[in-house]
Amino acid sequence: MATHWKEKWDVIFLLDVVEHCPDDVSIFNQAYESLKPGGLLFVSTPALMCFWSYNDESMNHLRRYSLSDYEKLATLTKFKLIDARYFMFFLSPLYWLSRKVKPKGLSKKEIENAIEREHKVPNSFINFLLSKIFSAESPIGHYVRFPWGTSVLGVFEKS
Repeated sequence: MATHWKEKWDVIFLLDVVEHCPDDVSIFNQAYESLKPGGLLFVSTPALMCFWSYNDESMNHLRRYSLSDYEKLATLTKFKLIDARYFMFFLSPLYWLSRKVKPKGLSKKEIENAIEREHKVPNSFINFLLSKIFSAESPIGHYVRFPWGTSVLGVFEKS
């Protein structure tokens, strides 16, 4: 599918979008067509299939991405991958553990109830603590490439 925005934009953001689309290559090709030469495409997605859970299924995610998936998307399209990094690293062990201790074979209603509980803001002390841990990661992530994370950000350039 083509867009009517031929070389119209300097920057496009696809933040938590492409994991919902059956044909991510087509989405990248449409973005490429819509960008001016030298334009940038910023993409963030959930990262790494080891974090897959019923949360992904309830959000209609079709996949999670790795750095190599971003490299492959750049190869399959005309984009140059400028940078790709994992984030949400510091809290990822808790995230991973929460995925591993979940009971299997839950009913649809049990899954809905679990998701509702998990998406509530925790008590103020826990929320404060988790917020401080996460906010410490952002400045460090400018200098350190985390080996994994629950999300991945890629910056692609139209040549």
